[in-house]
Amino acid sequence: TELVAPTGGVTRVATLALSDGGDAVLTLAYDTATGQLYLSPTPTLAGEAGVPHLWLVLPDDGGVQLVGAFEGGRIDTRRLGGTLAGLAGQAPAMAISLEAPGVTPADDTPQGPVIASGELQSL
Repeated sequence: TELVAPTGGVTRVATLALSDGGDAVLTLAYDTATGQLYLSPTPTLAGEAGVPHLWLVLPDDGGVQLVGAFEGGRIDTRRLGGTLAGLAGQAPAMAISLEAPGVTPADDTPQGPVIASGELQSL
């Protein structure tokens, strides 16, 4: 079955923190009405080696889905469309992996280490 984002413009937010119990590295907001994803990394993420990639953690142990690479030292906005928008509307959490420069991982499997994660909450 295809996941469909909630209707009515639900805003989902998350703060992703380092997996070792460390600092927050990214705050994000996702608007299900527009598909806009807003990313605000912290200086901690900018200091990490590798290229950060954002992942949706799928419900019911469904694995992960790649959202894409982003710059760890820059605020970013992107529009999610199609299946990715539906998944983002239902995902319980998000995660960040660090990939080697020039490497694009498979859509469902990070190649580098997963360094951060956080639960999505609806406002």
